[in-house]
Amino acid sequence: WFFALLIILSFLFMTGVGFAPLIRGETFLADRDYMAGGSVFYWMYNATYVPLNATMVALLAFFVASASYRAFRARNREATLLLAAACLLMLGRVPLGDNLTAFLPEGWQLSAWADVIMNYFQLAGQRAIMIGIALGTVTTSLRPVLGIERSHIGGE
Repeated sequence: WFFALLIILSFLFMTGVGFAPLIRGETFLADRDYMAGGSVFYWMYNATYVPLNATMVALLAFFVASASYRAFRARNREATLLLAAACLLMLGRVPLGDNLTAFLPEGWQLSAWADVIMNYFQLAGQRAIMIGIALGTVTTSLRPVLGIERSHIGGE
């Protein structure tokens, strides 16, 4: 409850600071340029949200590295294929990959292969996941409509 209260108070404080120019009878951009960093709200945003966002991205990098290590161990054929595709993508997205394959024609360099993987194979997997999400959403939404689940009305 303490952290919920802290979030609500922080939200109200930032909202008050953001609307302070309107309370004084000014427009948002009348006396200070927000993009130049002249307002208190812009300074508070940069001093709080930007470091928190950087911290979350850094933590996410460690989680992704841990999950990649577990997923990319070449134990079977599928894991080996995943490891090869990941290495190809990582090399194809940096200039080093094109430098290593500079002797090949334009369409055969690593960046072209990385584009093929991202535009065809990855896109097909992404669409399959989105179709699965849509089917799960429809199924979950139909349960209360058809009366299969009654927990929202106090049933069992």
